[in-house]
Amino acid sequence: MEVCPDFFAYLCAIYVPLGWAFALHISNIHEHLFDNFAPHMLPLVEANSLYKQIHGPSATIYNTLQTIANQGQKLVLWAPSDPPKLAAFLGELYKFVSNSRQPFHMMLVIPYDPMPHCDSVELIQELWTNPILMGKYTSMIKEVRYYAQPMRCVFTGPVGPLHHFKSLATFLVSNEALPVSPSVINWKTTLVEEDLGHVILVDVPMHSVVDIHFILAKAQLHGLIGWEPARRSPAHSPGNPRQLICGYFNPQQVSVSDLVLLVKGVKTLVNQEGVFVGSHLLYTDETSFVVDFGDVIGLEPCRELTQEVVLVSRKRAIITTYAPKVSWEPILTAQAKLSPLCAIASIRFRKMLGLANLIWLKPALTADQVHKYKQQAALTSKSASEQERATLQMQLRVEGMPQVGHESICDGIMAKVNEVTHLSLTKSTTPVPQSGQWAPCYRGDGLFAQQILLQLPSDEALKLVFVHVHGSGVKIAGHNLSIEARSSHAAVSTAGSAACNTLWPTGGGPCL
Repeated sequence: MEVCPDFFAYLCAIYVPLGWAFALHISNIHEHLFDNFAPHMLPLVEANSLYKQIHGPSATIYNTLQTIANQGQKLVLWAPSDPPKLAAFLGELYKFVSNSRQPFHMMLVIPYDPMPHCDSVELIQELWTNPILMGKYTSMIKEVRYYAQPMRCVFTGPVGPLHHFKSLATFLVSNEALPVSPSVINWKTTLVEEDLGHVILVDVPMHSVVDIHFILAKAQLHGLIGWEPARRSPAHSPGNPRQLICGYFNPQQVSVSDLVLLVKGVKTLVNQEGVFVGSHLLYTDETSFVVDFGDVIGLEPCRELTQEVVLVSRKRAIITTYAPKVSWEPILTAQAKLSPLCAIASIRFRKMLGLANLIWLKPALTADQVHKYKQQAALTSKSASEQERATLQMQLRVEGMPQVGHESICDGIMAKVNEVTHLSLTKSTTPVPQSGQWAPCYRGDGLFAQQILLQLPSDEALKLVFVHVHGSGVKIAGHNLSIEARSSHAAVSTAGSAACNTLWPTGGGPCL
């Protein structure tokens, strides 16, 4: 991974005088960078080693951060791009910064796709999200900078270096620096600023680009300056390639109200599956909504309910709609049941309305139902034997169970489970139990995860455990706790819950 040479020189000019060093490379594609900036760059071998460590287990990450602090280094480096790796890294980073008494300074660089008309902190943070922006990390993030002009960066890939046009954001992590408000930085001079007027964006699947472009080029639209060639859509993904076609309209001939009618006309012209049409005005339209989804195909069933749609990323769009909540909710609920991994998760008010994070509507499913549907959807990609094994797994969770003596408590719970169910589940000697076995669950950091994993021998045994155990009470160290049984098995939710309600109408089971 490498940033473009111009941006690297820009960062050096600002941060080298302040004692910062750079690890924004795991290759030497831009060889002249070492010639000009070698004293301020980690040697290639050290940079590669550093990235291996911060992508490693939790203990390795923490020890690496401790080493950086001991050496008094102030490093600029890429944040992990893989979501699970980023979550693990941020967790250890937060723990280290919170506990360390040594001075610590680190700059994390995170790329994101350029978004047109996003020239303010509020709009960028509304339309782009990253785990580092979560509230729990606020105390360690002292400064956030978004760089307005995007750049061509080099990333590693299975077939060689990949050159991507990216915007970058930097996050200063420190236990000493004073907090500074987020800002948008013009790191390059704006040489020319040309307004081509109103813009209509037509987002299409790759296989439809030629047909849609032909239809648009043929259409006689009032005030049209022209349609530009298709380019990659912000919602593009390897499994669902998409292209974006932009049309420019003369603002002297087309008013804002005319643009709404033009969008409607273009939607009629290109009324094909997977095609979404919207105008640039949605970026600043306070009456529009932000939609979060698992995959862009989740928008397709709702296409008739939307007036305009602009895709801003693989999992986010801005929409305007004429339909009330009562029209949306049944569709979203049906989607979540059918395909929870790609369905619309929520539709939110725009933050600029002063209603930050307020949910307008979301699927009418409980968290447990969504979790179950996700588990079932994930099973479909596995082999028959893996599916059978997964459906016969069950987790017994006791929220609040202490770490001290947890093994003897697990032994006691499972002895009672065997007694009330008349099963003979044995304790596994490995973390992954075989059929008819159980094992305590441990987290990545080695701590007990407050749950017991059961690998049951049959569908009947699964239902038996659920009926007799789910909702049961346990008393540990004077605290009254309860056991929650979870399984991806489709029948447990209905049959098991009905049986529980019949046996214990109040919702509380007998004490084990």
